[in-house]
Amino acid sequence: HRPLEPRTSNLEPLTASFKDEGDAVILFGETREELGGSEYLARIHGRKAGKPPRVDLSRERALQQLMVAAAAEGLLASAHDCSEGGLAVTVAESCMMDGERLIGATVSPPSTVHSPQKIRTDALLFGESAGRIIVSCRRHHLERLEFLAKRHGVPAAVIGRVGGKHLVIGSWIDAPVDELNAAWR
Repeated sequence: HRPLEPRTSNLEPLTASFKDEGDAVILFGETREELGGSEYLARIHGRKAGKPPRVDLSRERALQQLMVAAAAEGLLASAHDCSEGGLAVTVAESCMMDGERLIGATVSPPSTVHSPQKIRTDALLFGESAGRIIVSCRRHHLERLEFLAKRHGVPAAVIGRVGGKHLVIGSWIDAPVDELNAAWR
């Protein structure tokens, strides 16, 4: 087995905050209809119930190998694990993580990412399926990043772009990032 260490030690730190207008937003990993043990279920429905998301260690390893390879090539502008709160919270945090520079994003999460069945909207937005990462990259790095994802066997979906002053997620969410930031902080 190859180690998960980068090929070079000259890597810049990779943060969760989106960086530049026009960058592509990509979802790595598979979204499944899994709400058990989620923040959504606890906060919105007041329930701590259900099976937690399943973890596939071989897929997780492939995802981490992809991230190391992409970082080593300098392809990524940002990366944030898609866990607590699900996809909607992850994208929102990426818009606000750098409190000095708020930036919006427009994303349209596919309702069936590598799944033959339609996923419920609440599970799509707030489900905490394991093994997912939201990344952003410059548009000219997109083709190489998609190639690396395919080579590592990691599902990848371009779901939107960085820019503007609003967080827009499909037809469900359209909110000014500065208002989201004030509430979050």
